[in-house]
Amino acid sequence: MKKHILLLIIIGFISCEKEIDIDIEDSESKVIIEANVSTTINSSKVKITRSLNLDNPLPYPTVSTALVSITDITNGEIFNLFETEDGIYRNSDLLGIEGHAYSLSVIVDEIIYSASSTMPQLIILESLEQVGEVSNGEGGGPGSGFSDSDYVEVIPGYLDPEEFTNYYQFIVTRNDSILGDVFIHSDFAFNGLQNSRSLNIEAEIGDVLTIDMQCVDETVYDYLISLNENINQSSATPANPLSNLNNNALGYFKAHTSSTDVITIE
Repeated sequence: MKKHILLLIIIGFISCEKEIDIDIEDSESKVIIEANVSTTINSSKVKITRSLNLDNPLPYPTVSTALVSITDITNGEIFNLFETEDGIYRNSDLLGIEGHAYSLSVIVDEIIYSASSTMPQLIILESLEQVGEVSNGEGGGPGSGFSDSDYVEVIPGYLDPEEFTNYYQFIVTRNDSILGDVFIHSDFAFNGLQNSRSLNIEAEIGDVLTIDMQCVDETVYDYLISLNENINQSSATPANPLSNLNNNALGYFKAHTSSTDVITIE
């Protein structure tokens, strides 16, 4: 049976959340884990909720009895995370280190959910360039269609390192609102080059866009691709997004860097 689940994506170093409506292929209750390790102070966190077998499942109940830990596999340091608000677990000492591998362990109702993610090297977002004027029509992330909204093309300026494969996620905040589009790049066919690919962003003249370029690993990139496909498909039997979590949990675990710039649309 087709089931709609509203997945709350916790966005990197930004302290707010973005609601994304995705389709889930079955209707049984599932644990939803949204976890990240960031290079930005006080931004690493784990949020745990549970989906419901209801037509209108909001608000999702938070999980307040979980045992949560993140291990820096590279140096063996273990961080226990504690609930600081409903369903959100933190440890103020947890700060991501480039090149380190991390593992997540979440225990809910005696079931252990785990995942791993490796933090790539930091790549600096050097500039943001507006291309042309604001126009009406097609926009958004990959897979977006025609829209009556206004859009603008913005090129994130960065030099892709040639020596290793790179995957990028762009978190776009327009004024005070995080956009729900999935903006991703890989360096396939662009390895070692200065980026010239634009993001087509819903925006109007005078809007202030803050773009956080996050370097993520391949498993997170694959999850974002499947999430985007899920959001944009019209199938009656959608597939679950390709999570890097085990035991049928929904969500993701990502270790990512952050580099941010701001542009005002003209």
